[in-house]
Amino acid sequence: MEPLDRPRGFARSLFASLHYRDNRVFWIGTMISSVAQAGFLVSTSWLAFEMVGSSAVGLVTFATMFPFLLATPVGGLLADRLDRRSIVLVSQVVQASVALLLGLLALLDVLPLGLLLALVLVSGIARTIELPTVGAVLPNLVPPRELLNNLSLNSLATLGSRFVGPALLAPVLAIGGAGPAFLLITLAYLPALAYVRQTPPMPRTQLATTGIVELVREGGRYIRERSMVSLMLGLVVAHCLLTMSFDSTLPLVADKNLRGSGAIYSSLVAAGGIGAIVGSLWLAGLRRVARRGVLLLGSGILSGASTAAMASSEVWVIAAVSMVAAGLSQAMFMTLATTLVQEAVPDALRGRVVGLFLMSAGGVMSFGNLANGYLAEQFGTMRILGIPALAFIAVMLLTSLARPALRLVYRRGRLPDVGGVSVPVG
Repeated sequence: MEPLDRPRGFARSLFASLHYRDNRVFWIGTMISSVAQAGFLVSTSWLAFEMVGSSAVGLVTFATMFPFLLATPVGGLLADRLDRRSIVLVSQVVQASVALLLGLLALLDVLPLGLLLALVLVSGIARTIELPTVGAVLPNLVPPRELLNNLSLNSLATLGSRFVGPALLAPVLAIGGAGPAFLLITLAYLPALAYVRQTPPMPRTQLATTGIVELVREGGRYIRERSMVSLMLGLVVAHCLLTMSFDSTLPLVADKNLRGSGAIYSSLVAAGGIGAIVGSLWLAGLRRVARRGVLLLGSGILSGASTAAMASSEVWVIAAVSMVAAGLSQAMFMTLATTLVQEAVPDALRGRVVGLFLMSAGGVMSFGNLANGYLAEQFGTMRILGIPALAFIAVMLLTSLARPALRLVYRRGRLPDVGGVSVPVG
């Protein structure tokens, strides 16, 4: 884990974790995979909207996110038991294969909605197995002092891809439709696989417990017995449900509120990606631990306010600016919450704990998007998106008042040592 010679000044701080060779090639590979996945989501959502309408987008988004309820604990368990590099490679191969099949079926115009949902579900399962594995790998590729920087740059790759993927595919969708877009996504996975293969194999962890159910329970027990870890999980779930479950309604915002088309929809998704890039870079350059707590509170409040502004806007500029603010604040909140937890979790449990976090967050977003895609058509985006987003601000403020330990996190930028019953590891 020896770094290259580092440049001085701002660049050294901003990209510190990428000066470690194994981490750099792994980051590039997973970044390209994230761009391809972002393009995949935009293509499937717009295709479903053209086929049926906003309710179909809700179904596609649900099929993408529903695997978080089932597959992420399995992915976390596999990450703690098998070679983590191989898991990432296999997951990316499956996603590329689904994109290729969708591209061919769309070009032949033989793609019914049911088959689209089934293939999106398969891709979603592969993605939700990949994500906890990536989360378990990152702390092992850099020293502890670079963990926030590494997680921030990983957030830059995953959330910033919301800008790059839609931006690359917007002209393809406008000119050629979903078929060529899916084929382009397939090609994007090739360099992703090539870079991940350059990472050394990551041998499995030797675990004393062999039962699958008990291994998953071990991760859940770790979360339950540490009150601050449980509290952070609760805030993440509330944040994902109340402020981040808007993917299925963005086509409706573009079509009804802004009276636009696929290009307007792509521009809103890209605006959120720009904000995520800025927020992730901001955190990547952050070196003072104490500031992380204040940023956690501030980003949570801004996330609620910006989502509400986007949902109520009928002017493209205001909606786009709101999406930039939403992308920035949501990237910062999720990355900071993840970093606080990752610092506390032992490596032998990391895959399962990350998997349970992703299961909880992705699970509520899957059902949130499914409901919002339908309800927003009936009651409007402000009632369905804006009011819950404002409610999250109240959740943040009331929880801060009720939990002195959370206020301590705001001051110190770390989870306090709350003890708890020890969990056997390995």
